[in-house]
Amino acid sequence: MSENPIGRRRLGLSYIARQGLRIALIYLAVSVVWIAASDHLLALWFPGATPAQVARLQTVKGWGFVLVTAALLYLLIWRSLGRLAHAQESARSAEAQLTYAATHDVVTDLPNRAYLQARLEQDLAGARAGARQLAVILLDIRRFTSINESYGYDAGNELLAEVGRALQRAVRASDTVARLEGDEFALLLADMRPGSDVAAIVGKVVASVGRAYRVRGHDVFPMFACGVALYPEHGADAESVLRAAGAALYEARRGPPGGTVAIYTATLGSATRERMELERDLRRALDEAELLLCYQPQYDVATRRIVGFEALLRWNRAGGGIVSPGSFIPLAEETGLIVPIGRWALNEACRQAQAWRQLGHEALTVAVNLSVRQFREPDLLADVERALERSGLPPERLELEITEGLLLTAAHEAEEIIAALRARGVRMVLDDFGTGYSSLGYLRRFRLDRIKIDQSFVREITHNPDDEAISTTIIALGHALNMRVVAEGVETLEQARKLASLGCDHLQGFLLGRPAPADALAPILGRAAGPDWS
Repeated sequence: MSENPIGRRRLGLSYIARQGLRIALIYLAVSVVWIAASDHLLALWFPGATPAQVARLQTVKGWGFVLVTAALLYLLIWRSLGRLAHAQESARSAEAQLTYAATHDVVTDLPNRAYLQARLEQDLAGARAGARQLAVILLDIRRFTSINESYGYDAGNELLAEVGRALQRAVRASDTVARLEGDEFALLLADMRPGSDVAAIVGKVVASVGRAYRVRGHDVFPMFACGVALYPEHGADAESVLRAAGAALYEARRGPPGGTVAIYTATLGSATRERMELERDLRRALDEAELLLCYQPQYDVATRRIVGFEALLRWNRAGGGIVSPGSFIPLAEETGLIVPIGRWALNEACRQAQAWRQLGHEALTVAVNLSVRQFREPDLLADVERALERSGLPPERLELEITEGLLLTAAHEAEEIIAALRARGVRMVLDDFGTGYSSLGYLRRFRLDRIKIDQSFVREITHNPDDEAISTTIIALGHALNMRVVAEGVETLEQARKLASLGCDHLQGFLLGRPAPADALAPILGRAAGPDWS
């Protein structure tokens, strides 16, 4: 940020004008007092003075006045100039502080995005003139949100500051380290020789910061993802180089949790554009009514009648057709859009279940999946209560499905929330049981209502003795803990018969019905019974 000479000049002129007026008034007052006082004193001290003596006394009086006023003016001007200098210095200091605050991050004291952008423009000009290479590295801390949630935001800020200092130590003094936002840092490596081993340089940087940090009495071992872009290979200007580094970082984030480094390629740029377009359209999907729920029936093994539906989210993207949940659900989780989308799905599922009840299907339940991010929302309980109140659906007709991974990552928090939901009458279901850690202690601790055998065990249950043994164990375990057991992914009569013989309570899968919109389910609801697997 440059200085403002016009503002400085106005400050100086304004001050000088005020001080000039002050000096003139003081000079006028001194003159009046001097003339009146000196004439009176001369008359008292020299009452019989001759005209020649009076003339000499007036001369002395005049020179005395000059000397006194000169000394007084000197003191006043010296003091005024000192104040002016002090005011200008204060203005310069305040401007410098404002400049620093506008270009540096408060938490880490590192340069911010604005500073990095300006420095990148400057270094690019030098790289062009000297035919040198330049690298931009974007680095973020993996699962930083979990650190904040586990140890608190103050601990998270302390970790950010420590990582920033570690990054500064890992690069040259001529390089730039900046914090962009959240858990994202940027490194600007200028004046590199063409052909430098960038991967090795980045590896050293990651190795130097990838260590344990002591934060608020806890040892925290952060993992990092790095995206790298080079000038001139990946961009000719600051915007294109930063964009390329961002695309590489996005690719690195998709890798394993450990230190992952991705260097930009044209393919990554295309993938990033597609992802940004997908995110843009997903943000509009709720407002444009492009999201819908499809319902897959669940049948009771003993009666062969429908006992409920699982609500499954679908996106009918404008101009792009149906988007696979595997494509947009992870994106919704990452961007936080899963929270408003999940809230909409919960309200819509409750509304539809109550509509079925009003048609005479009062025993039906509806199951809604909760993501990890939704489950951690402080408003979850209030959202569930509002959805039930608005729809009129009894709480015992609503099931909320969670995964084993959620229980493992937030055990204490999950225990309290599950207990609160069950106290309100809502049923809790453990989805995909057997695919995670399958802790028996968690099953006993959380007091769930149903568990679901993952379809990976159902798929080969009629041919693979191991899958049959695992399914048998899950069913026996669920019954021992007073839980009903649902088998997902049932596609053949042989699978249904095998599960029925093992004592499974409920079945769900393509054999019994594919997910379909609510208005297409009338034939299924009017059916007396499902397929005969007896």
